[in-house]
Amino acid sequence: MLDFSWSEFLIVLVVAVLAIGPKQIPDVLYTLGRLVRRLQYMRFALGKQFEDFMQDSDLNEMRKISDHVHSVKSTVEDETEHDMDLHTETSIENENPAPREDGGDHGTK
Repeated sequence: MLDFSWSEFLIVLVVAVLAIGPKQIPDVLYTLGRLVRRLQYMRFALGKQFEDFMQDSDLNEMRKISDHVHSVKSTVEDETEHDMDLHTETSIENENPAPREDGGDHGTK
């Protein structure tokens, strides 16, 4: 990402010595190291929170889908049971037809 050659690094080091001073360079490097460490930890914590959020969201979405599938399944089972009841009633009526008032023979010869 940051591609420094040795000559560029040397130039930055010379400018730092001139601008900061040789006695303060260790303190500046220590503070810079702590800052970089904090930034890395913040990046890690933010990434972890994002991963946890995505995992929770995926689980919630899967729960919603599962609940929907179960509700559709129970609806289909109820409708099938209702249709079977109607079919059973219809076949019982066809086996035992009601007597006709005119005394007919129900269409048989």
